[in-house]
This record gives sequence, C-alpha cells and structure tokens, in this order.
Amino acid sequence: MRVFKSAAGVMANGRPIITPRWGSRLHATLLGSRGVPWALALIDQLIAGGTNFVTILILGRLAGAQELGVFALTMTVYYPILAVQESLITMPYTIFRARLHGDEHHYYSGAALFQSATWAAAVAIMLAVVALSLYLVRGDDSFARVVAAFMLMSPLSLLREFGRRYLFANMQVGRVVVMSLAASMTQIIALAFFAYTSSLSAATALFAMGFGNGVTAFGWLLLSCRTFHFDHGRSSNFFIKNWLLGRWQLGIEATAILSANVMPWFIVFFLGTTATGIFAACDSILRLANPVSIAIRNVFTPKVAIDHSNAGKSAVRRTVWKVTGFLTLFQCVFFILLAVAGEQILKWSFGAAYGAYWSVLVALAFNQLLAKVALAPGRALFLVDHANIVLWAEVTALAISLVAATILTPPFGVLGAALSLVAGNLLFVTWTGGAFFAVMRDDKEAESPLLLRSSGSATAAGGVSE
Repeated sequence: MRVFKSAAGVMANGRPIITPRWGSRLHATLLGSRGVPWALALIDQLIAGGTNFVTILILGRLAGAQELGVFALTMTVYYPILAVQESLITMPYTIFRARLHGDEHHYYSGAALFQSATWAAAVAIMLAVVALSLYLVRGDDSFARVVAAFMLMSPLSLLREFGRRYLFANMQVGRVVVMSLAASMTQIIALAFFAYTSSLSAATALFAMGFGNGVTAFGWLLLSCRTFHFDHGRSSNFFIKNWLLGRWQLGIEATAILSANVMPWFIVFFLGTTATGIFAACDSILRLANPVSIAIRNVFTPKVAIDHSNAGKSAVRRTVWKVTGFLTLFQCVFFILLAVAGEQILKWSFGAAYGAYWSVLVALAFNQLLAKVALAPGRALFLVDHANIVLWAEVTALAISLVAATILTPPFGVLGAALSLVAGNLLFVTWTGGAFFAVMRDDKEAESPLLLRSSGSATAAGGVSE
C-alpha cells in the first residue's frame, strides 16, 4: 500500500486527483524550482515599491507637501543618472558576463565595478560643485543642503544598484531580495529616527535613503570582493566593449524617458493643466501592474543572455514565448478589470468627477498591453546584438505618437492623447515582432531588411564582436 498519495490531494470519496500535464507544467513554472527566480524577483519589486511608497507617505504627512515636492524633483534627476549606469555598464555586463568564464569573467566583473565607481565619483563631484555654488553664490542654504544630501546618496545608491544587477546577472536572485530587505529596513528606521527628532525633510529623507543603500552596498561588496579581479591593461578593452553595445541602450533609454514624459506637456499645450491632471490620474492606476513586469524583466534579461550563450536561438525563442504569453495573459486580465470596473476605480481613487474619463483609462490600459507584448521580443533583440532595431523602432514610434497627438488631441481631448500613444505602440509591436521572427530564423538573418546590418561588416549594427 502506498503511503503517499498524489501531491494534488484527494477527492471526497478518497480517490486521488490526477493533475493534468498542463497543470503540472504551470505549477512547476510558477511555483516549482523553475519559477523560484521569477517569484523572488516579484518579491524584490514589492519590497522596493513598498519602501518608496512608505517613504513618500511619511515625508508627505510629516514634513509637508513642499518637502515632498523637493524630494520628488530630486529623484527625477537621479533616474537619468541611474539610466546611464544601466545602459553603459550593467546591461552590457549582463550580456557579456554570460559569454565569459573563469578568470576572464572575474576580470570583467572587476572592470565593470571600476567603471561604476568612476561614474559614481563623477556624479558626486558634479553635485558637490552645484551644492557649493548654491551656498557661496546664491546663499541658498536650504537647497544647498538638499543637493549635498543628494551628492552623498547618489554614489551609494549607484553602488547598491550595481550590486543588484551583478546578482541578477549571475542569477543569484535570493541575495537580491536580502539586499532589498536590508536596505528597506535600514531606510525606514532612519526615516523614523528623523521623524522622531522632528528633523524630517527632503534632505534627511535623502540621507536615510543613502544610509540604507550604503549599508547594503558595502555589505554586499565585502562578501563578494573575492569575485572581482582588476587588470588595468584589460579595463580599456572592456570599456570599449561596453560602450559599443551600451550606446544603443543609452539611446533606447533616452527615447523611453522622452516618450514617458512628453505627452503631459503636449496635453498642457493643447488642453491645459486640468487635462494633464486627468491624464496623470489614469496613468497612476496603470502603475499598479508595474511590479510584475519589472520583476519579469529583471530575471528575463540575464536568463536570455545565458540561454543564448549556452543553447542558441531555440532556447531564446522558448523563453521569449513563455514570458510573452504570461505577460499578455496578465495584462489582458488587468485590461479587462479596468474595462469593467475602471469608472468605479477612478471615482474611488480620485473622486466622482474623474469617472467620466473611464475611456481614457481603458485606452491607456490597451496601450500598456501592447507595450508588454513587445517587452520580451524587444529585449531579446538587444541581447542577441540587434539593439539598433529596437532603437529605431522606439524613435519611429515616438514620432508617430507625437504626430498623432498633434492631430487627435485638439478635437478629442485627453482621449486623443491616449489614442496617439496606442498608434505609436502598434507600430513598435509590429516592428519588433517582425524583426524578432526574422532574426530568430536560422541562417537567414542577413537576408532580412529589418536587420539593418552595417555594410561590409560581419557584426550586426548594435552589436559588438567578441
């Protein structure tokens, strides 16, 4: 007699439930060993998002709207600084790390860490000059303190983010969660201390963030220092490799930042600030789905880089299809939820007057669905050395959105602006999807006009030879 019954459990009459094969695969993907990195990445994003929300909540309630506004404006400067590191250092590292082994990997890790430290030092020096100028020239003590706090916070945050990307690239996602948890607890404790001593402000909030990131970053560095080897002679070669690939990602990031911020200015120009507030309210509801897509992207990038290095295009195709299928299913459910209950969600969140703009929320939700469908194919193109395709698709999609907004916003209002984003993303999905199919066809890459290879070169534009 068997002691253990099926893992699926038993029915009321005692007969074991037979789990269908597709059910077993789904369980293994989401909850089994294969799904552990994805689940841990989601936990990491929930911790990070929760910490940001608590920080804003504490600062806004206890320090006031003015301090919260200064803090928010300061963070808008930090994100482009972080995007430079992501584009030129950590993203290339994620790709090339999968192609290197042994001592070469350790030397490349050391070179990437040195590049990150150099960028952090450059940022700190620039901010120090700004803070000193504000204090000596303008005599603005309050704003100079904010810039000085930002000067101390930025290098520590960049180091911590490099550590996170290093661990993601090596698929050590559990350690990423530990880093995020430690940084979150330290930051919140520091915020509570400043609040208790009645010294909470935008500057002290930045100090708290820097303290949490610094403790975590140096703790990670202390435990991982043996994996970094430094060789000045190889560093220049690694810098060139990172630049040749990272410049494309930098262009993509710049275009994405412009795409995310230009539409509110179009709405202000044509419709005024009230319409911009309506657009921002709808957009804030869509951000509730961001932790899932960000978590998937954090694991997807190193996994596809490793798959491409170890198993070639077939493994990349399988991962892209799985991720695209999951993201499409998740965003479809989210889209249906907003289509059915979006009016009530707007009323509950912002007031009864916002319910009339349900159609704007639905249009933006459909635009988000399109963006997530293209996420995996677009990132895969970058990882297999065809970043130029993604860049030109981003630029063209942005141009289409701006032209459509000029035409649609005056007669249709905020809904016209939302539909113009849909028009741009439709082009982006078509372009990247078609290019992905073309690139993934064995032995037919050079025949496709979508590949945009440099003439006379065996290396794809947007790639870099080994």
